[in-house]
Amino acid sequence: MFAITDILHGNFGALWQSFQAPLIGALAALAGVLGGRWLRWPLIAAAAAPLGVALGWLMLARNPVTATAATAAKLLPIGLAGAIICPLAARFLPRHGAMICLVLLAFSGGWWLAGAPRQIAGAVAVGFLLAGLILALGLGGRFLARGGPWRVIFAAIGLAGALWVAKAPPIWLLLALAPALVSLVLLAAPAATEFLLLPIAIDLLATALATMLAAGRLPRLGLNAIDVAAVAPFIAMLLAPRLRVAPPLAGILTAASAILLAWAARMWLVG
Repeated sequence: MFAITDILHGNFGALWQSFQAPLIGALAALAGVLGGRWLRWPLIAAAAAPLGVALGWLMLARNPVTATAATAAKLLPIGLAGAIICPLAARFLPRHGAMICLVLLAFSGGWWLAGAPRQIAGAVAVGFLLAGLILALGLGGRFLARGGPWRVIFAAIGLAGALWVAKAPPIWLLLALAPALVSLVLLAAPAATEFLLLPIAIDLLATALATMLAAGRLPRLGLNAIDVAAVAPFIAMLLAPRLRVAPPLAGILTAASAILLAWAARMWLVG
């Protein structure tokens, strides 16, 4: 489906058919970011970026050809929550809004990925999973957003590339490409503030965690290449501040190392 031969032979029609959902989401986000910049309404850009991710996921969820479209529908509420919570927090609580946005997205995203338990007994049954998801979303989202757009961009590229070399099912690559392409759009924003970066960072982390829950073995105390592909970009990003090079170069090196680690896992790990 994602053959390099399509690029080498100029078969861009097939490429468009394969990647149209994340591409359309990114184009919609770009239009919103540029429109907000032209109108000098930063809240439009804050909403446009996560809405672009949500649009890409919505198109995947509505695609009857995609066998696992329900997976996209699973992530869609998280994308929509970021498009609503963060702009509202930026508008009405500019001083502490970033932390409120992060906490709300981490708790709601973790709860949703854990199966949305509606009773105390259900929440207790998945207590360790729920706590782990909330912690991963909260700490990871803060780390990525505070590192600026380059950190988010290369974490997103690293995740998409790692899933590709790990030969994850195509739906997971497409889901990861939605925040990856929208993260590139953030470079056109007048200022990549924490409000703008947080929902994309949470969307990116939610994609990685959902991939691991559905196709990995780590939640069941095992390990396969998809588990490594899901966590490698974020482990690499933790090491990025130690590199004494410019942020874009550090991002390139960490994304490349994540992809290489996922490839090695594919070669050596079974499943």
